[in-house]
Amino acid sequence: MTVRSVDLFPLDSALRGIRERFSDAVIDADRTSLRERTVVVPAARLAEVAHAVAHEWGGTFVTLFGLDECSEHGRFRLHVSFSMAPEDAVLTLIAAVPADAPHYPAVSALLPAAAWPERELSDMLGVTAGGHPDPRPLVAHDGWPSGMHPLQKSFTVPAEISWAPRFVVPRVEGDGVFEIPVGPIHAGIIEPGHFRFSSVGESVLALDVKLGWAWRGLEKLAEGAPLERGLELAERICGSCAFAHALAWCNAVEELAGISVPPRARAVRTVAAELERVANHLSDLGGIANDVAYVVGAAEFARWKEVVHQLVDALFGHRWLRGVCVPGGVRRDLDDTQQQWLRSVLAEVRTGVGLTSRALLANEAVLDRVAATGVLTRTAALDLAATGPVARASGVDRDVR
Repeated sequence: MTVRSVDLFPLDSALRGIRERFSDAVIDADRTSLRERTVVVPAARLAEVAHAVAHEWGGTFVTLFGLDECSEHGRFRLHVSFSMAPEDAVLTLIAAVPADAPHYPAVSALLPAAAWPERELSDMLGVTAGGHPDPRPLVAHDGWPSGMHPLQKSFTVPAEISWAPRFVVPRVEGDGVFEIPVGPIHAGIIEPGHFRFSSVGESVLALDVKLGWAWRGLEKLAEGAPLERGLELAERICGSCAFAHALAWCNAVEELAGISVPPRARAVRTVAAELERVANHLSDLGGIANDVAYVVGAAEFARWKEVVHQLVDALFGHRWLRGVCVPGGVRRDLDDTQQQWLRSVLAEVRTGVGLTSRALLANEAVLDRVAATGVLTRTAALDLAATGPVARASGVDRDVR
């Protein structure tokens, strides 16, 4: 893959490039806001344009999803969104897929990051991607009724259910290869997931993942719901990411309503989001230590995570930050005394976590298990549109904050 130099105005470059190269494909280009531009293209050329945005004009794949407009316009509408950094901008490609022929050339055939969203689109909306590299169900597990697409507007629970074919698992064969199934029921508190490892000794040759067992239909529950109910559902998508999902919901509502959030409220939101991020990173560090049997490290990271949760509870009234973020702002403010206390506690956390981290990295037994394990190359990270610590650990200078 060719990585281009950073363009200070990638959105303008992408729009200019699309007009020049895909003049026959672009139907409309409309400024929806200062932060987002949309381009409508035929579904037959969606993958082509998406590939060019990602590989030539600096776009980072964010998401792919579909809307059911069959009753009003006889079509499904696909959206493929890209972050255009370093600008705070989003470029969204839109394509129409006819209701009587709900399929299109797979974006993931040229853009691997779109693979799982396209599989989910097929399960949930019944719109299939032709030429998909792995067209198996993603959310529709073995107990899923055949032909059931619950995000279609016309969906009703069928009186008689015919079951879909069983999930086909790729196999690795050869001398010394062991197949190790894990899940979907686990001993811990993680959500159901089926993991099938093919390994020789400690070398994992292949891993097949089957998720989606805990789909709860939150998208359907949110349709037509009052804002308060939508926010409540958003906060319950993920227990440890309640604030992040609430913030995303509120940002969407505010943009639709044209609401400007006061600077102080934005600052408080940033503090809350960062505290949630710190707690989750500490959870991950503890998980790594636990998985390599470094029990002392796991206990120390868990202790500091609890300190952060207690800090959050004292400042915002909830350990998991529910009920803090609302459309238009926040329900809590931080006075000068609270801010000083916050800084002092975080200083203690930073010191303690640093000591534990250095002890972990000085332990030969730990290093023997983690060094050169699970390496994600920079090329793979870019192809899969990795974000956060995963992207940065692979040499991708990307931070959505």
